[in-house]
Amino acid sequence: MSYDDLRRRAAELSASGQSAEGAALLTAAGEHAAASALLEEACAFVGAAREALAAGDARRAALLAALGGDDALAEEALDQIVRSMPEEAALRAARDLLARGHARHAGALLAELGAHGEAAEAFLAAQDACRAAACFDLVGRPADGARALEAALRRRPDDGAARLELGRLLARHGRAEQALRALQQLPPGAMHLPRTGVEGRAQGDELWIEGAGQVQGAAGVVDVVQADPVDRVE
Repeated sequence: MSYDDLRRRAAELSASGQSAEGAALLTAAGEHAAASALLEEACAFVGAAREALAAGDARRAALLAALGGDDALAEEALDQIVRSMPEEAALRAARDLLARGHARHAGALLAELGAHGEAAEAFLAAQDACRAAACFDLVGRPADGARALEAALRRRPDDGAARLELGRLLARHGRAEQALRALQQLPPGAMHLPRTGVEGRAQGDELWIEGAGQVQGAAGVVDVVQADPVDRVE
């Protein structure tokens, strides 16, 4: 079958509601970009993303994977962007994701590229306060990080990950009393917060910070960075 015949047959299958079969014909012939376009037309975004990756178009794959809600595939596409594209092109890809409403994926890509200020704003748009705060801290804006976490806690007072990150951020920047108040509101007893990878255990009736930078007590034991007396949260 000639290339034109192949494309024609694939289009016919797609028109009859058999987009997957049409795309399979193209894939078997190594026509991954054409297969991706066919699947995208059928709103089969995850399959279209896989074919775009196979065609070497990581930027398009990331967008399609985000549209399809496949986080693992989107992460694979973002990783390929970082590894294979010039920095400016990769930044444009991240900003395009953000403009199209995929703020969480845009933030992840911007953070990987070292554009932490932009990443923080993207994570804010995605309502991921913990990652926003971490990125703000990396660009010397801990107060903005604290505000992001406090806003998240106003929306979801039971967000243990955000409360833990707020306590760690405040402790890291010398605000021991505020850190204690934040951490005292964490639930007592054994805990593990997967988003932070931090483990804690009940210990004592009061919270306190020791010189090594460890907050511990009824809310659990949490390692924090030694407070910097110069860089403080305003």
